[in-house]
Amino acid sequence: MTLAVYRVDRQGNRHVVRKAHEVTPLKWPEFSSAWPPCRCLRHRNSNRP
Repeated sequence: MTLAVYRVDRQGNRHVVRKAHEVTPLKWPEFSSAWPPCRCLRHRNSNRP
């Protein structure tokens, strides 16, 4: 798999942030990369609609 990072300005011009390079995708994402559980009143204590 190849990965490149670029940004697009308001005129639609593409600017390279990081050049393309080969990466190996993970079979399963690492747990440390996951978002923490939501702490709002609606979702606290697994009370999800």
